[in-house]
Amino acid sequence: MSDGELAENPFSEEVLMRITRDSFYGQTDLSLDFIQEQITKTYQSIGSPQAVQTFVHSGLNRFNCALTHNPDGTFKISIQHPDLKLPGLPDLIKSATFDPNKGLESPGTEVLDLGHPLVRRLMDLIKQETFNLEGGSYGRSAGLLTEDVQQMTAVITLLVRFVTHTTPKQIFEDLVSLGVHIYSEDAIAPHKLEALLSAQPAPGFLPPSDVGEALQDLFTRDDLHNLIEDRIQDRQREVIATRKTFRQSLKREIAWLGESDNIEVGSWDILAVNILWPAGGGN
Repeated sequence: MSDGELAENPFSEEVLMRITRDSFYGQTDLSLDFIQEQITKTYQSIGSPQAVQTFVHSGLNRFNCALTHNPDGTFKISIQHPDLKLPGLPDLIKSATFDPNKGLESPGTEVLDLGHPLVRRLMDLIKQETFNLEGGSYGRSAGLLTEDVQQMTAVITLLVRFVTHTTPKQIFEDLVSLGVHIYSEDAIAPHKLEALLSAQPAPGFLPPSDVGEALQDLFTRDDLHNLIEDRIQDRQREVIATRKTFRQSLKREIAWLGESDNIEVGSWDILAVNILWPAGGGN
């Protein structure tokens, strides 16, 4: 700032009015219960702790790293794969959680979310793997023999990037799950996906070649791209609705929230596919 330029008085009436207008200052009608409700709604539509936990657990298993329960409800993570050893991150994380509230209660606990370096590294490594079906390498896929499905089912995990038309524009990522019956056109409702994400293994052996054949049949479906696009659009509408409801609940305009519900899809990737094979036979 030059000598001739007058500094803005931080305590002037105009500045104080701007702070009040563009912040939550003075919002005495916003209870803690209300704020928690909004956080919960956000988790339901953007990278929920449960979705991140499912992904991390699967990813660590893929790279032969151990995730075990601690008595206090946190997790202990042993990072053994060299590609997951990161600067500033110990090889043994003694206390980790997927619940931000637990992280606040215990500052020494690592909170694993979509922005955590270990989660980001897992995503990068898994995206480097390929679905080389002809070569017998099924990359980001896994097969599970289970009694929790009646027909051949694929659970597809998508990494979706949304763009918010705020000023400046913001990009946020979301893990979106899609359930597909491989050999029928029956749709799997999103609310039924949670059970599929935690499907329990049944005794028996599932040959990798069978998993590869199921993947081949899945990827050659003419409607797969449309199913993915439809699922992403559903999630986009959920996020927009949640943000609009939040804005309206404030009962006044806040500048930095002005375009927060103006969202479009930037890009998406298939992060992983889990083939659920009915243990009792089935299609």
